[in-house]
Amino acid sequence: MKKVLTAATALLFGASIAIAQTAVTAGPSPTPSTSATPGAATVEEVVVQSQELDISREQIVPSLGATRYTVGPDRLDSQAQGENAQFNQTILRFPGVSQDSFGQLHVRGEHANLQYRIDDVLLPESIPGFGQELETRFADNISLITGALPAQFGFRTTGVIDIHTKSGAVFQQGEASVYGGSFDTIMPSIEYGGVAGKLNYYVTANYLHNGIGVENPTRSSDPIHDDTDQYKMFGYSSYIFDDTSRLVLLISGNHSDFQIPNNPGQTPAFSVNGRSTFDSAKLDENQSEDSAYEILTYQKKVDDFNFQASVFNRYSSILFRPDNVGDLIFNGVASRVDRAILSNGVEFDASYKLNDQHTIRGGLLFTEQHASVGTATLVFPVDADGNQTSDVPLRVVDNNDKYGYFYGFYLQDEWKPFEPLTINFGARLDFVNAFVDENQLSPRINVVYKPFENTALHAGYARYFTPPPLEAVPSMSGWTVSTKARIQRSTKGNSGKRLSFRRSTTSAVKSMVANSLPATIRVRSPPI
Repeated sequence: MKKVLTAATALLFGASIAIAQTAVTAGPSPTPSTSATPGAATVEEVVVQSQELDISREQIVPSLGATRYTVGPDRLDSQAQGENAQFNQTILRFPGVSQDSFGQLHVRGEHANLQYRIDDVLLPESIPGFGQELETRFADNISLITGALPAQFGFRTTGVIDIHTKSGAVFQQGEASVYGGSFDTIMPSIEYGGVAGKLNYYVTANYLHNGIGVENPTRSSDPIHDDTDQYKMFGYSSYIFDDTSRLVLLISGNHSDFQIPNNPGQTPAFSVNGRSTFDSAKLDENQSEDSAYEILTYQKKVDDFNFQASVFNRYSSILFRPDNVGDLIFNGVASRVDRAILSNGVEFDASYKLNDQHTIRGGLLFTEQHASVGTATLVFPVDADGNQTSDVPLRVVDNNDKYGYFYGFYLQDEWKPFEPLTINFGARLDFVNAFVDENQLSPRINVVYKPFENTALHAGYARYFTPPPLEAVPSMSGWTVSTKARIQRSTKGNSGKRLSFRRSTTSAVKSMVANSLPATIRVRSPPI
């Protein structure tokens, strides 16, 4: 395997040099020039229109009154491991974020319940596993929004991770890199972006292999049976009809294989077909994870009316394959578990500026989800008292599925009674039809006062409505709803002061990263 990976690295690096003999760094987006050629003028026009539409999109769903922490492209590139850093590792650098041993993120002490948005469109929930579908590489900037959230944010409200992706309007070049480090880590990757007429596009793909895919359960520096192979791709395309409208398509796919690490020296507890011995260091448990999503968005601005309409789809599945004999000997049970969830939905957000004092915003969200779980379990037969009666296992099959429907509507008003003061108030109405049928009207209000340019005082109140994730609720034959599966209702109030400072530390951080391991070899092509 190492020889194959080494050869692949050499081929990729050779291809990278063939793409470009000199490295060219990405500079700021160009501005229109009167002396440009007709073809160049078209490219510059697309770039400017894309930037203006990005600004208009931000005015549809601003995070008024909430606490927003944003990391831009310079910070993402200069952090440890740069764009090769796992997405969770990037988020862990945000204030108030921690991670448990299962890789799940906690924000301000809350477990999970995070909402992910890509280019201001909600990304439906997936089945959490060992791998990560999202990547630092395709992000232009990443924001964490917490506190008393405005009305456009519903269902998952511990925090909102808002990702704005790269586009061909900004990334007009090709780039290939190879990242490597300890535990046999190697990650070749490619990126390519550009503009063709009114279309701008960006694609990236990478492969990751290392020898510690899951947390090592032993003290050894050499994990046993812990390899992982991960394949990821992401694509962005945007067609600009005119300076007021565009159509954007986002696609992503991910496949990951994980070996479940072994803990040697375990004591067998059962016998299987007369066999009672097994080396726990030779167990062969594995897990495969697949996920994909597609988002199609139409954005339009007409005078003071601005809206964005999206349709989306997301699929996620996890397949766990046990070591039948080994698991029976050590645990008395061996289960093959196949879980999947498919989500489809639409989202609409709009804003209308009535006058200098009032901006009305509203929208809706509808999501349909179908979760399924199939298990094939080997168990030992027992008598009425639970005592094992035979060492020949029985096979039990249990397959279940469930549909869930989630609706959300909101309306709010951004009111500026006078220049330093902004009051954003409104409400959100949510419905859930899954294991239970419930709804809630949730008022929201945020007040922001800016006495000085770099100082903002804010206070807010929000009521939340949080249904249990469809894929996370137990599903088995004969199961009935208990109070644990019901809706979580909560309120949040926050207040504080924000001060803005600017410091120049990019050069020092880049120097530190450049002289540390793991190492990255990167070659870029000239701008297209």
